Amino acid sequence: PRYFTTSLSPERIYNFDRNVQFILIVRNPINRTVSHYVEWMSRMTKNEKQVCSFDDRILHPNGTIVSTIDEINVSMYDVHYQRWLKWFDKKQILVLNGDELITNPVPLLNKVESFLNVSHYFKNSMFTINKEKGFYCWKRNATTEELQSLGKSKGRPHPTVSNSTLNKLKEILRPHAERFCQLADVKFNWCSL
Repeated sequence: PRYFTTSLSPERIYNFDRNVQFILIVRNPINRTVSHYVEWMSRMTKNEKQVCSFDDRILHPNGTIVSTIDEINVSMYDVHYQRWLKWFDKKQILVLNGDELITNPVPLLNKVESFLNVSHYFKNSMFTINKEKGFYCWKRNATTEELQSLGKSKGRPHPTVSNSTLNKLKEILRPHAERFCQLADVKFNWCSL
């Protein structure tokens, strides 16, 4: 959500309740960048505005990354996380790898339960893969296959990104990913991009 990247959010939330606990779900910053582009493209199309290709959106005409656009900014987790650490103790923020949530949700949900100091409820038998979207979905009823799936905005097709553009994204996002993982004391498979 936008509150993580909005500069005034930490102070406002601190003034509301300084003892609040946060669950921060992040994913591979490159995947996050592409996903944010897909969301932008969806909004533009919905409002009947002209859209452009991923490369045209994130690259200057000379081929360098446009580092000031939202797609890149939201993926610079370290910048935003550091702002939150000015107001909240690291122990108040549970950082989870959203890529793992997609592939194996129960262990992450169990981490959330432990963090919130509530009984463990979630089990693997409560989830199944939605073959259409490729995500795990909640079984509404253990005796039926009726699923509670993510909304229509989840699981949309993403554009193919060229190796050249991927390398440019890695170059600009790698230092941010490394710094974030160091600040948050996490070891995700994408920390070194």
